[in-house]
Amino acid sequence: MSELSEQLRDTLVAYCLYMEPDSLKDLTTDVEQGGLAWFPAEFSQALIAGVFTPDLWGRLTQTGLDRDDQDQLDADLRAVWSHAAPGQPYPR
Repeated sequence: MSELSEQLRDTLVAYCLYMEPDSLKDLTTDVEQGGLAWFPAEFSQALIAGVFTPDLWGRLTQTGLDRDDQDQLDADLRAVWSHAAPGQPYPR
């Protein structure tokens, strides 16, 4: 996977915009209830493939990351993973 699928891109925009805690909690709920059962596997594939850059993540989430803000990118990706797949090791 070298690009994000439209499904993953749209889901990230919907649940990770501004990295709002309530939206991330909604992601957890929707994954647990089966509505987004596919999300952890597809997000994991994107993480392993290194698809996310600070620039891309900043555009998806509207968080305004600088191109060299790798630490914040890592923190954000880990936060999303912890909501999408609690208890599973971070795949990156």
